[in-house]
Amino acid sequence: MRTNTYLIAVIALLASACSKTEKPEAEAPAPVQVTAVTQDTIRRIVGGDGVLFPQDQASVTPKISAPVQKFYVNRGDHVKQGQLLATLENRDLVAGAAESKAAVDQAESNLRATQGASIPEMAVKAQTDVDAARQTSDAAKKVLDSRQKLFDQGALARRQVDEAQVAYAQASSQLRAAEEHLRAVQAVSGAEQRNTAAAQVESAKAHNQSLEAQLNYSRIVSPIGGVVSDRPLYAGELASPGTPLAKYYAGRAGRDSARIASPPTISPAARPILPTSSSTLPTP
Repeated sequence: MRTNTYLIAVIALLASACSKTEKPEAEAPAPVQVTAVTQDTIRRIVGGDGVLFPQDQASVTPKISAPVQKFYVNRGDHVKQGQLLATLENRDLVAGAAESKAAVDQAESNLRATQGASIPEMAVKAQTDVDAARQTSDAAKKVLDSRQKLFDQGALARRQVDEAQVAYAQASSQLRAAEEHLRAVQAVSGAEQRNTAAAQVESAKAHNQSLEAQLNYSRIVSPIGGVVSDRPLYAGELASPGTPLAKYYAGRAGRDSARIASPPTISPAARPILPTSSSTLPTP
């Protein structure tokens, strides 16, 4: 009987124990660091492989082929826009330009003479030649008529009549040539003569400008301002078109650029460091 009582008590205790629900233990609050919001400069370091190149760069190449007479700059020199960098051998160009200038002066002088008195003088001379030839022809005709009469009368030899006929034929031929020349001079207008002379002036000027341009090509100037980075030739060497005479770049502050070849990485130093404080962070 006592054993049954103990058994019933143990079963009741077990049943009561099983019927109770376990309550979860409360978690400890997580530590939170708060700070006041401030405005400050954050340094950002970017790392990566790249190439630094200038904003402006140039290679100076000559337009004519000639030996370098003299260089006025060296590697590392600072140059300004329009500054003389070098001169090429140009003595033949100087002589050619002077000769072409003289040809221009001569053509202009011929134009002035044509515009002034060339046509009237030529017409007057041609008319004078016609008058002289006509007088000679008339005189030869009179001689021929006189000798023909004497020959008909038997007072003159036939040979003298033949000589008079030859002289008259020659005089008549000269008269016809003078008259043709006069008609040709009168047919040519003064405007055509002036146009021809003016065209000769323009042709001489164009040739002179071409030689002057080649002479200017012997002076190598800088198209931009910057620093000479390379000068592959030396004085006395042959400079030719297409071969750089000098290379330089414009190293102005704030104008250089960098091309990054790999993705940049942000350094840990770029992370913001906020000072600690007991105040709460405002809700965003």
